[in-house]
Amino acid sequence: MRKNKNIQLTAVIGPSGKRGQAGFTLIEIMLALILGTILLTLIADFYIHGQMMFSKAQTRVDTQSQYRIALNQLKRELSVASNVEVTDTETGPEAIVSGVSGYCFYVKDNTLVLQEGTAAPKPVPGCLPLPGLQVTFSQSEMSTKIIKVHMTCNDGIEMKSDILLQNNLGPFTGEGNTVIFKRINIVS
Repeated sequence: MRKNKNIQLTAVIGPSGKRGQAGFTLIEIMLALILGTILLTLIADFYIHGQMMFSKAQTRVDTQSQYRIALNQLKRELSVASNVEVTDTETGPEAIVSGVSGYCFYVKDNTLVLQEGTAAPKPVPGCLPLPGLQVTFSQSEMSTKIIKVHMTCNDGIEMKSDILLQNNLGPFTGEGNTVIFKRINIVS
């Protein structure tokens, strides 16, 4: 004995009011994909731009660190040096340094080097090459016992420092890209 049950089927009524149309239309899906793509592109662009800015900032910090290393070496050597001379060499510092019995700082191959007499020049310890590095030495307007150092390179960063020449025997004059000096042996 079977009992008849009335089963009632209901259709889903969509936004158009017609029966049997549930879900999204192709146009709605396409618009959602386009908006999603635009949003992801903006987020990726923002992220990439942030990474580039971080990289540039890190490069500037590294360059400034190299300047500090070079300036500290210059200060350490020149503050206790004697017979300091500054000269400008158009043909290259090697022409002047070859006849010097002391030491010499100058730039060679974008690196600050220290040369002892006729020995081969050695890069300042810890100082890496900086593209377009230029170093200028000049006398301070305030005192003949102060040498001014001005360093620049291609990325626009510059650093200046004044170094007090504690043991220099006489005043020096001029401006140039090479400084020649003699070390003083300190007896302890």
